[in-house]
Amino acid sequence: SAWLEALEKRLHALKQKPIAFVFGLKDILTRPADMDRWLQHFPNADVQRDASAGHYTQEDCPERYSVAIRRLLQKMT
Repeated sequence: SAWLEALEKRLHALKQKPIAFVFGLKDILTRPADMDRWLQHFPNADVQRDASAGHYTQEDCPERYSVAIRRLLQKMT
């Protein structure tokens, strides 16, 4: 979509920021190709994948999500 293309053109502004992804492998909205695309933009991101989680990783795997947030906050301080 045009909205996604416009968003993608601005991602460079986040290149120097700490980035974390928690991907749910049962997510029917975010396909493996989408995950790969995000990682192309942010190759240094902290990435966690949870085989039992869907799209809402904060609900499906709260422990893993919490770890990702803690790591991200540590990088920011």
